[in-house]
Amino acid sequence: MENIFDTTSSSKRGETSVPIPNNNSEDKNKSKTPKKFKKIKTPFPTTISISGVISIQNANNVQFGHTINQSKPFKLAPPEPKIENDKSLLSLLASNKEIVNQHRITVSSQVGSNWRQLGYELGGFSNSQMDQLEEKFKAEIITFDEMTYQLILKWEDHSEIQPTVGRLAKALLKCKMNSALLAMIALEGAIERRELK
Repeated sequence: MENIFDTTSSSKRGETSVPIPNNNSEDKNKSKTPKKFKKIKTPFPTTISISGVISIQNANNVQFGHTINQSKPFKLAPPEPKIENDKSLLSLLASNKEIVNQHRITVSSQVGSNWRQLGYELGGFSNSQMDQLEEKFKAEIITFDEMTYQLILKWEDHSEIQPTVGRLAKALLKCKMNSALLAMIALEGAIERRELK
């Protein structure tokens, strides 16, 4: 049987030879029938061979499989800043102050996509509780900042132990969220300076 998919490439640019099937029945029965080829003009030299193996040569923008669009190169998140055990950190961890809106905003802007880790540490929220919180906000397309803010509010409302600035800071320290801790230290310093005036 004649394989009509076998093609050969011409060395001239823009010409490819393609076999033309012969409808003559006596040619089909002969095994050594010469193939007739017709030259087809293409914009570039091409070689295509389909006989168990696909071979494509001199082709641009050929793709097999899934498309992955990557507009920006993947960047790793910057490492968390180092935090020193100084007087301001120790006073923050020991603070019994009530959490105010400024604390929630400051922490939620620094936590980002690690909000679940903070949820485990703060109040031992289960995966299903955090999934419910996440689903509520996915539908409205709200950022991780807002989810973290709502998580802290939920912790404050349902915690058996009085939620304080110190407990929030300890949870951040256990989660190694140093940027959030540094932001809280700066906020506490600003609050103290304002109170002194």
